[in-house]
Amino acid sequence: GDAPGLGKTITMLALIANTSGLRPIEPKEFYDNDYIDEHWKLMRTNPVFRTEILKALRPFRDDCYHHQYVAFAEDVSPPYEDDRFPTLASFEKYVNKCMVRRVSQAKLDLFRRSVLSFKAGLDKRNRRFFANEKGKRMVFERNLLPCSTTLVVVPDALLEHWAEQMRRHVNLGVFADGTKDSSSS
Repeated sequence: GDAPGLGKTITMLALIANTSGLRPIEPKEFYDNDYIDEHWKLMRTNPVFRTEILKALRPFRDDCYHHQYVAFAEDVSPPYEDDRFPTLASFEKYVNKCMVRRVSQAKLDLFRRSVLSFKAGLDKRNRRFFANEKGKRMVFERNLLPCSTTLVVVPDALLEHWAEQMRRHVNLGVFADGTKDSSSS
């Protein structure tokens, strides 16, 4: 494990250089879109579902002016009298399009998690599966917020050596935020 010469340092440097700033790939969805669309059609005309929609929009409240948020929430909350949002996917796409320039990616990720919860609730075929431990774990994993951070756990004995090797062999300017003064770090 910790014997010298096994390539731990070069492996760590390669991992950081190769994955810097990359977000993980989203796992494939396992919901049955036909069941989801069928139930969405029922929910979109139900005023009771408004509460669930407002919960999903909650992350956007802080990043918008109050009157803008209220108008947007009114616009996208059921019941829909017209043909807007015939599918949950069309609703999600519309909200993302409206909010992408107004809110942070983290807020959009929170909205995405709410939509995933809708899907889990609307897919009646898989309700029994989602109730067992494996299904709960799968839903939990898909609700995690993706990030581009790499956590490296290193023994104390290697910490200084790895830091020195990074300074020597990795262009750290590539990883720095260009808006900050890099001479102060």
